[in-house]
Amino acid sequence: MPTQLKAIGYMLIFCFSLPFGDALVRMLSETGMKAAQVMCVRSVVSMSILAPILYRLKEFRIPKQYWRLYLIRSGLFFVAVWSWLSVIDKIPLPQLYAIGFTAPILSSVLSVLILRERFTRAKAIALIGGFLGVLIIIRPGLDGFSLLNLVPLFCALNWASAQVISKHLSGSQSPYQMTFVLSSSFVLFTSGISVVQWVPPTFNQWGILIGLGGLIVLTHTCLVRAYKLADLSLLAPFEFLNLVFASVLGWMYFNEVVDLWTILGGCIIFGSALVATLSKPKSDSVDDLKWAPER
Repeated sequence: MPTQLKAIGYMLIFCFSLPFGDALVRMLSETGMKAAQVMCVRSVVSMSILAPILYRLKEFRIPKQYWRLYLIRSGLFFVAVWSWLSVIDKIPLPQLYAIGFTAPILSSVLSVLILRERFTRAKAIALIGGFLGVLIIIRPGLDGFSLLNLVPLFCALNWASAQVISKHLSGSQSPYQMTFVLSSSFVLFTSGISVVQWVPPTFNQWGILIGLGGLIVLTHTCLVRAYKLADLSLLAPFEFLNLVFASVLGWMYFNEVVDLWTILGGCIIFGSALVATLSKPKSDSVDDLKWAPER
């Protein structure tokens, strides 16, 4: 099979697995299971999968100079994931994903402030376009506006901040290390709350929770493999399939109908994110579009 087709195949798996995992979480939340319990159990599963890989690669050791960055990164990701899962059963999946596309735009802007990267015309266009797209989706001042729509935007801001740190760490730390440490921190942050809010899972729910842990590893691995096999310019447009699959899953399982405002705003946000992403150096390609694989 040609290398580019393999890359597209990995990208398609990633684009489907991400919203599929969120759909599974929403099913669990609608039965009364809290976000802390879901995060804790699936993180334990992902750690169990990654531990043998890290042992084989001898990558368990984290240099002391990176501890502080890992701690900040974990905290930002925790707030992002917690806020995302807290509204996953209250906002239609297409709206969540449309607003979530602002993360790479915000990451691009934050990289200017934190990493001292150059503020280019492409980044300015992306920022303006992303802002307009969000306004179209949440429609402040109109009947369709809900304060809950600001939560995924808050999530995207935290996610973008964490991604800037991820970009810095990726130069010396492997993706498996970063995912393992993140999952470990999620277990640490949520274990106490999970005990208090624990809902005994049924047999089927245990299967979903275990599957969610595997999906975390699958989405991350597929995205990294895709960008190692093909250029960003080829794969970036496929990122929009996240919104397409989220819309299909929302319609199939939750009877959600995508409105015209979400489609229009999502297209504007994605186009803006694409401008920001494709304007970056090729060496940054693996991390730039990875707005939510570890969720």
